Amino acid sequence: MRQLLTIITVSALVGAVAIGGAQSAGKENSARSAPITIPVSDLIRKDKILEGGHAKEVKAVSISPDGTMVASGGADGTVVLWDAATGNKAQVIDAHFKDVEAVSFGPDGKMLATAGRDNTIVLWNTATGKEIATLEVQPRKGLAGSIGRWKSLAGASQWVVTVAFSPDGKSLASGSSGKVVILWDVKTGEQEKILEGHAGRVRSVAFSPDGKVLASGSEDNTVILWDAATGNEIRTLEGHSYSVNSVCFSPDGKILASGSDDDSIALWDVKTGEKTRVLKGHAESVRSVMFSADGKTLASGSSDKTIILWDVSAGSLIKKLEGQEGPVQSVSFGRDGRLLASGGGDKTISLWDLSGLKLTAALRKGEFETTKEFEERVKNKGVSYASIIALGKYDADRAGFEAELSGNIVLVRVPRERAKEIISHKEKIRIEGTLRYFDPATTELTNAVVIDPVSRERYAVIRTGGGPVAASAAPEASAPPVYVPKAVDQVAVENIHEIPDFKAKARPDDLAVVIGIENYRGLPKSDFSKSDAGLMKDYLKAMGFPERNIAFLTDEKASLSDIKKTMELWLPNKVKKESMVLIYYSGHGAPEPASGDAYIVPYDGDPNYLSVTGYPIKIMYERLGKLPAAEVVVLLDSCFSGSGGRSLLAKGARPLVMVAEPPVLATNIAVLSATQGSQISTSSSEKGHGVFTFYFLKAVRDGRKTIGDIYEYIRPLIEDEARAMNVQQSPSLSFEPEKLKGKFSLRK
Repeated sequence: MRQLLTIITVSALVGAVAIGGAQSAGKENSARSAPITIPVSDLIRKDKILEGGHAKEVKAVSISPDGTMVASGGADGTVVLWDAATGNKAQVIDAHFKDVEAVSFGPDGKMLATAGRDNTIVLWNTATGKEIATLEVQPRKGLAGSIGRWKSLAGASQWVVTVAFSPDGKSLASGSSGKVVILWDVKTGEQEKILEGHAGRVRSVAFSPDGKVLASGSEDNTVILWDAATGNEIRTLEGHSYSVNSVCFSPDGKILASGSDDDSIALWDVKTGEKTRVLKGHAESVRSVMFSADGKTLASGSSDKTIILWDVSAGSLIKKLEGQEGPVQSVSFGRDGRLLASGGGDKTISLWDLSGLKLTAALRKGEFETTKEFEERVKNKGVSYASIIALGKYDADRAGFEAELSGNIVLVRVPRERAKEIISHKEKIRIEGTLRYFDPATTELTNAVVIDPVSRERYAVIRTGGGPVAASAAPEASAPPVYVPKAVDQVAVENIHEIPDFKAKARPDDLAVVIGIENYRGLPKSDFSKSDAGLMKDYLKAMGFPERNIAFLTDEKASLSDIKKTMELWLPNKVKKESMVLIYYSGHGAPEPASGDAYIVPYDGDPNYLSVTGYPIKIMYERLGKLPAAEVVVLLDSCFSGSGGRSLLAKGARPLVMVAEPPVLATNIAVLSATQGSQISTSSSEKGHGVFTFYFLKAVRDGRKTIGDIYEYIRPLIEDEARAMNVQQSPSLSFEPEKLKGKFSLRK
């Protein structure tokens, strides 16, 4: 939602200053804020504890391919499907008569396989929790009939220990205490192959990413690599001194990791069978191992009640995660690499936020990168941050709650009357912002804002002490400035609304598409977007654009179909080679969490289903580049980072979203945007406009004609206004201003 500079309401600001008193305000205005700094290691933390689902220890966990569900199997025979975003139970299934030893999602997430000590494997529909089919593993030789479509196994005994789907979902592998591996045809339920070669129970099975190789780890201390197509043994990997409990392939299929009762993890070259590295850091048995989706990190869970995150290339320990009160029996990575699930002896499942791993990679200096190149690369790179913040006591003299965040002592500015309401739900208060490079081990939290999820009010947060701040940083004794809203600049605002007479020449071939969406269907408002679009249309008419050549879409008239018809039919049909085309958009933007691709959010858009309800910025640029127009100007009073402001994020998505690199533009297109990178687009209640649109129109009114001149005029004005609110916002231009001299002139 775009509120006053998206950070704090006018009443909250005025209240904070009024209550704080002259002495407090004077002190806190004496110097700019020292930065809020957060160690990268603190960004790897426990996000949720899922409890109340199992009466006994959790023996297996798995995250669904789309990251929305977590499956857990317990020694109580139950399987629970959890909503990963909320931590709520979606399905509770009485799955087996005895312990559930393994759970595995099919590649599309619609099917879950579970294995139990009752000698059965069961397939479940994850949407309904209903049983699809059951495979019973018989304890004696010979076929003993069938259950449903699943035929009984010959030669297997005891119980099923592990299951895994092939990457294409057509086959299922199981390992048992009967020392065999079985391959099944998922569609028909027919037994395909029984793989014999181990001298002990088979504890773990895993397919290579291409499905050609199957690995099995056993209590005979070995790993066997099998040809999945023929069932022939490729090679046996020997090197552990005790049972191999878990095996996992790297995403590229080149490395196999194995965890053992000898307290170590071995990394193997799949092609040669050579042991390339041994990772030691656990004090007891390694029960589970899994690679992250990018293959850069390996997670291991141990009987020593810890999880270790390993840097695969360096073979070094990144971080040891503690907090599970029993042995860690199973770990599972989400495909986006930001979520890790673990389950064990304390009957709970922990969900760990590993966003810091991605940030560490983004901020790491390359081996062949100079310091100057590195600093230039990371200076505008940021990722969104969100976390619960524990509010302390209320300080009436300073009109705010004291709080601590990663060693920083901060003050959350809340008026006294609002503070009394917040007390009842203090544990729900969140802090959000953008993390940027500070030094190799530390990030700086910028655009920080504290959000009350009940009232949806946003409050300023300022650092008053503590924190790992470099010696060159501002002294802790100097608190940050407090922005005191001035009386509304009536003259400036009235001048903006007085449409000037530009004495413009007629421009019969020039076209404009003006979109302003303020009131969405089922989404937060984007303050002033509709009125900003109306004022932009009036200015364009004053600059000579014929009204018949201006497509004007607002609120319910700016649905996805309306935008597509305008951009893909109306505009191409009217454009000429002499035309200047201007696109103005004011409203919400959103990133697609998996790819980071930016989308315009139409009136009827849904951030949870952007691929079908949003309009991709990349597609818009591609279509504009194909127009036979002389020049195309795009003005975006929005942001696409998911960080707040005029930017939304899909429900359940992790807040840290790396925004995709902008597409390459055609040479006749210039884009002037309200923000850079992960910044947020702000609005001003006293001006009654988006800050970007207000200063853009002011620049036009004051005589700036070209996009380059307008950019150089508005950049310091927008930066200063945002900085006064402890927010970072700096407009961006697709080309260097000097390269645009004499080009893209809005006034003729």
